[in-house]
Amino acid sequence: MFDEHPSKSVIREYFSICRHSGASSVFYLAQTYSKIPKQLVRDNSNFLILLKQDDTNLRHIFNDHSSTDMDFIEFRNISHLCWNHSDYGFMVIDKTREMNEGRTIEQPNKKNTQPADEIKPETSDVSNDDNDNELNSSFSHFFNKRPTSKRYDKSYGMYYNKSSDSYKIGGHSVTFSHGNLQLFNKYYPWTEGLWSLLYEKEPKNTTLQDMESYYDILKTSRAHLKADGKPKTSKFHKWTNVVKPLYDKMKNEEKQLNEEIDKINNSRTPRLSLA
Repeated sequence: MFDEHPSKSVIREYFSICRHSGASSVFYLAQTYSKIPKQLVRDNSNFLILLKQDDTNLRHIFNDHSSTDMDFIEFRNISHLCWNHSDYGFMVIDKTREMNEGRTIEQPNKKNTQPADEIKPETSDVSNDDNDNELNSSFSHFFNKRPTSKRYDKSYGMYYNKSSDSYKIGGHSVTFSHGNLQLFNKYYPWTEGLWSLLYEKEPKNTTLQDMESYYDILKTSRAHLKADGKPKTSKFHKWTNVVKPLYDKMKNEEKQLNEEIDKINNSRTPRLSLA
């Protein structure tokens, strides 16, 4: 085991002929990924065990080892899920697999590791104690810190479940892939605006596309409805200014559709007379 050993000749010897010298495994410890000798160590390693890194080193690692498997946003999200799992959470990249065959990225302390974006469905609890004075977190640091009920709105969108270490919308599984949020078989661009609509109690910086995505997510997940189908009304900003107008739009569309169905059902096709 080398802890940033200063002698490159010693490192070269062990990393090139370690099996012939009786050493079955060689470990190299370093504080900074970019300072690890590339040709001597990085290119001759089979596994990378990564503790928490800054974005500069993380992007360097991504470009070297995982760029063909996923985009950087997904790689970054998975890494932070691993690191925040515990005080000493880590991520493992298996270099024995080809880059285009999905190198293994593991979460700590799990014998049978499931992909970080696989989420088991669970029923959401309604948040009746929303407080608009709570501080909102930032989009760029969202995956660095686990969201809590005090900081995030849980009533009308996606929430984090600490016990299962997962993200959910209306009790349904949510995954992230290639810069998109996936709910069932639908994909939505994971933007700051959509994040704000799903998490913040006073959404901001939203676009028309974000609102359309959020509208469809509500219709699909029914996260804005209680078990009896009635809306989760509230006196706070999120319901009054965001969710209620969308709910009214849904009801209006439903009414118009029912009226069209009634017209079709009540219409009579004139009979042709052949006499």
